[in-house]
Amino acid sequence: MNLLLVSAISLQIHFAFSSQLAGVVMLDTITFTKMLFKLVIEDAILMAQVQVRDYGEKTNMDLANNYGVQMDKVTAPITILYSSSGGEIKEIRRLNGDFTEDDLRDFISSETGLYLQRPGCTRELDELSRHYLAADAQRRSQILDLVQSIRDSQVYLKLMQGIEKHGEEYLQDQLIKTQNMIQQKMSETSKKKLMEKINVINSFKIK
Repeated sequence: MNLLLVSAISLQIHFAFSSQLAGVVMLDTITFTKMLFKLVIEDAILMAQVQVRDYGEKTNMDLANNYGVQMDKVTAPITILYSSSGGEIKEIRRLNGDFTEDDLRDFISSETGLYLQRPGCTRELDELSRHYLAADAQRRSQILDLVQSIRDSQVYLKLMQGIEKHGEEYLQDQLIKTQNMIQQKMSETSKKKLMEKINVINSFKIK
């Protein structure tokens, strides 16, 4: 998988050998340089990818070399996260190897502070779920009351009530149980609901 995320806050590049991804823009050495300039002067978000070949015409290999990217099966794809604050492009951090969609969200969010919403989640409830685990008993009770007043909060609420009754290990138990259920034969609709539940469980940032 190889992606490029460009925004007024961050730039993320994946260098890898792969076919084009759906819904992203293809970049090469020339267009990539132009996009860096655009990143500095515009508030824009772009999903794109850079394909690199180490054989034949060695497409975009010069771009990979310029960024010190070593193309091999062990480290590829390479993710490079940049900041464009202050009108200057600066590298923040690199991430090597394959990753899941959630890994990518966590990587970007932890390094930039951006909130990237997962299916089944909302920003308000995600923030409350994180505060809930860190809160004392009195504050947890207040958060529970608040969550009850929020629309479509049933999954969050049941998890918090489970934590109150069984302790924080209830989250891990529910995560394992839900992951096992997904492996069973079911409709796509049912599987989607279970995936959304997993996203909500992970919003509590359990490790």
